[in-house]
Amino acid sequence: MPTKHAKHGPSGLKYKHPDKGGCSHWRNDPHADKTAANAGTLQHDWMEEWGKFVLGLTPKDPGVPLTDEQLTYTAFCQNVVEPFLRQAEKAGLEEKVTITNAKGKTVTWGTSDVVLRTGNRLTLIDYKFGKGHIEPPAENMQAKAYVAGAFQDNPMAETAEFIFIVPRRDEVLRHTF
Repeated sequence: MPTKHAKHGPSGLKYKHPDKGGCSHWRNDPHADKTAANAGTLQHDWMEEWGKFVLGLTPKDPGVPLTDEQLTYTAFCQNVVEPFLRQAEKAGLEEKVTITNAKGKTVTWGTSDVVLRTGNRLTLIDYKFGKGHIEPPAENMQAKAYVAGAFQDNPMAETAEFIFIVPRRDEVLRHTF
C-alpha cells in the first residue's frame, strides 16, 4: 500500500468538486482519529498480499492479524475479485494510475487496488472498507479519474469496467465506460 498520495488525488476529488457540494481548498484533517482508516489500510494490505498469492507471486505477511469481522469483509472482496484475477492477461495490484493533460503533464495520480487487462478490455477494482455511502462509478469522481488514467496508459483499450466493492454494505457497484 502506498504511503504517498497526490495533493489532489482521485479519492479526494468528491470533496473538492463544487457541483458535488465540495470546496477546492478541502484537505484531510491531520488530527482526526485514524482508527477506521488504519483498519481499512490493513484490510487493503491483506487483499494485496492475497492477490499476489492468487497470481502465483510471493506474498508477505502484513504483520497484523485481521479480526473476525475484517476476515469476513476481505472474504467478501476475494469472492468478487478472484475470477477476474484468474482470467486477466495482465494484472496490476496497487497500480499507480496517472492522469495527464493534452500536453502530457501530470494532472493527478492515484493508486488503484486492482487494474486488469484482457484483450481490449480493462477492469479496475477498488475496495471500500468503510461504512459510508459510495457513489456509483458512473457518477464517482475517483472512478472517472482512474478510468481516464487507465485509458491513457492503455490506448488500445475499448472499454473499462470500474468496480467498487463495499463489503460492510454488501455492495458491488459497477459501471462500464
